[in-house]
Amino acid sequence: MSEERVTYAELNLPNSRKQKGKRRRGNKKRGFPCHIVVLSLGVMCVILLLAITGIRSIYKDSDSFQGKWHCCGKSCYYFSKEEKTWEESKKSCEDLSSSLIKIDNKAEQNFIQSKISYNYWTGLHKIGANHPWKWLDGTPLSQMVNFQQSLRDAKCGHLKPSTLSTIDCQKPFHYICEKMFTGPCY
Repeated sequence: MSEERVTYAELNLPNSRKQKGKRRRGNKKRGFPCHIVVLSLGVMCVILLLAITGIRSIYKDSDSFQGKWHCCGKSCYYFSKEEKTWEESKKSCEDLSSSLIKIDNKAEQNFIQSKISYNYWTGLHKIGANHPWKWLDGTPLSQMVNFQQSLRDAKCGHLKPSTLSTIDCQKPFHYICEKMFTGPCY
């Protein structure tokens, strides 16, 4: 029989299992930098959150109208932050060189109602049970507005998001002041 010689050789492959434990520190395989991905996603989330907050404040938010004057066409409107009785609201508007809002037509009523989420005092009132509804300037209530007399004894008018209605003058509501303006809408 012939004698065969068996030779053994050890393969040193760079990614072999045996070599993983024997790797030198300087020859370390670089993995995907996950911390950079996590940091990038976090920054993008913060930017998106700020953008959404900014966009929300630009579009209609009824609270954004409170405490500020908004002008359109011939009128500027002030939507109060505080709630007061009708008489107190009337006085507050006078202190702002204006008066409680007078709604002339359905278009103006729709415009104002699109800006509100609460009940607001208007300049609509009547002196007694047998007297007609009038605005503070003495103008009678127009048939062109959506008006609903809900309480017979009520002497003050308030604007709800859906209709102009009557109620007891002592209730605390927000109020809308109006003054004349000649300029562009903003």
